[in-house]
Amino acid sequence: GWDCLGLLIVSPDTLRLWDETIGSLLCRLGGLFATRARNSRGKVEEPHDVLVIKLTEMGSTVLALPALRELRSAWPNARIHFLVFRGSRGILDTMGIAEKERIIEVDENSAWSLISSGLKALRVARKIRPAVVLDFDFFSRLTALYSFAAGLGARVGFVPFYAAGRERGL
Repeated sequence: GWDCLGLLIVSPDTLRLWDETIGSLLCRLGGLFATRARNSRGKVEEPHDVLVIKLTEMGSTVLALPALRELRSAWPNARIHFLVFRGSRGILDTMGIAEKERIIEVDENSAWSLISSGLKALRVARKIRPAVVLDFDFFSRLTALYSFAAGLGARVGFVPFYAAGRERGL
């Protein structure tokens, strides 16, 4: 069942509420410590590992397919890892764009599983040590936090502070 705090089953409305309150606060705090990398001019060397974060919205994952194919074309030898919600994993399997052993899942079905599997996913992502983190999720502050915490290299994503979209601050 669902309780008033959303601790048993996490609905999309509960995720949005947590994102709006807790996520906003954590992004603002993280923004105080984040360093801004300058855009480099010239060719970027092929990284060994790339982390693509796309937790939600399977439809927009389908729309990102051309970008993901271009990523593979540009860096054919890079190991591309995906960080996704367990409920969104099926679209990666269906599209055949990810190697099964390179998919990192976060279980969004309950508060406890979200936190525990989220921390485990972060440990796995940090162990991979991605040279590039691509955040394809433009509505969630959680993905901004993941890319900030896991991104030991270059981070690429949506950074609307007060423009259209959600303020993320990282």
